Amino acid sequence: MNAGLLLIRAPLEGVRRWVERGLVAARLTPLGAWVGVQAAEETSRAAPPYAEAMPALASRPVGSRLRPAIGFFEAGHHAVLTVHAPGWKSEQRWLFWTPAAGPTEPAHLPTARIRDLVAAVGVSGPARSGDIASALVDARGTPRAWLLGVHEALGLPGAGLLSSRSVGAGPVVEPSVGSVRSFDALVAEDRVHDAELEDRR
Repeated sequence: MNAGLLLIRAPLEGVRRWVERGLVAARLTPLGAWVGVQAAEETSRAAPPYAEAMPALASRPVGSRLRPAIGFFEAGHHAVLTVHAPGWKSEQRWLFWTPAAGPTEPAHLPTARIRDLVAAVGVSGPARSGDIASALVDARGTPRAWLLGVHEALGLPGAGLLSSRSVGAGPVVEPSVGSVRSFDALVAEDRVHDAELEDRR
């Protein structure tokens, strides 16, 4: 399983309920004011094409009461950074990274900016923003090394969970059967709708 860590700055019980309403079984590790969320299985509980745990966890929105949240994900030869800044109107933002090319703006997705990261972790001052900017533009090394560099620049906990394939010591929480069933039903309904539109063309 590739490395992946979602940090949510919220009480453990709130994060537990969030996982139960999702698609991915996850291990929750308390890290001070933050909770580390790691996929506990390689597959989600949903049917294809949403059966991969890492994309399902990375793309899932985090509600305003649980924000801020920052995700660090390794996907093959790529790295993915997700940011859920605090605020009712904030949206999930993304930044992709590949070796040599460095960070790239994702097509058709809101791009994560330095100010989004600063807002999420609560850092201030030009010196700290400069460290974050330097970490983001670094095009050397591996996807995991880049993620660790950004993680360190942000001053976040849980580096050990990201630097190796080890998992935290917290509980594993499973999504509810009803949540998965509702999601699969919604996807099936969308497929029927798309097929009907295609038939009318």
